[in-house]
Amino acid sequence: QSFLVNRPEYVRHVLVDRHEHYSKDTPINAGFDTTIASALLTTEGDVWRRQRSLTQPYFTRRRGPAFADGVNRTFDAMSRDWDAAASLSESIDFSFAMSQLTFRVTAAALFHADTSAWDGRLVHILTDALPVLTDESKEPFRIAQVVLHELSSKLVEERLAAPVLDDLFGALRTSGTDDGTRRGLLDHVKTMLLAGYETTA
Repeated sequence: QSFLVNRPEYVRHVLVDRHEHYSKDTPINAGFDTTIASALLTTEGDVWRRQRSLTQPYFTRRRGPAFADGVNRTFDAMSRDWDAAASLSESIDFSFAMSQLTFRVTAAALFHADTSAWDGRLVHILTDALPVLTDESKEPFRIAQVVLHELSSKLVEERLAAPVLDDLFGALRTSGTDDGTRRGLLDHVKTMLLAGYETTA
């Protein structure tokens, strides 16, 4: 039996006040954990509390102005592409465009990463895979699984080769926990990028 929690006080009850009484052990989360990444979305108990304490500072009101600046810059760049397409009477798929925009903003805000060279390809692949998410018997999901891993690994290696920055990746990298290992960083990058994509998908 499932319930839709749609009032703020109920959300607070489940996610904050009594979170220890609710489990994330659902079939879709179990599949995500084993086929994509094990991070904040699927972890529980002490591991979840540690990861939450590491990530929470990057979602506070204090970060709002920096997020807003990043959103504006990204939107301005993408809107120029839309203007160019419109001037040529080309159609624009705004469902795809919004997913790409949110994906790009997530990567920039949390990881100081510019994904513009490849996020269009990945968003197309993820769109095909979303209906069969975590089902490894389906080819669209297997393709998405491989491409997401390759591109996220590239992002992780580029950031590890660069100085530590004041962002979520930097906090995880210097945490002195499993979250700062290559595997831990890769799991967090995959999880957050997918969260940014799925927000609009």
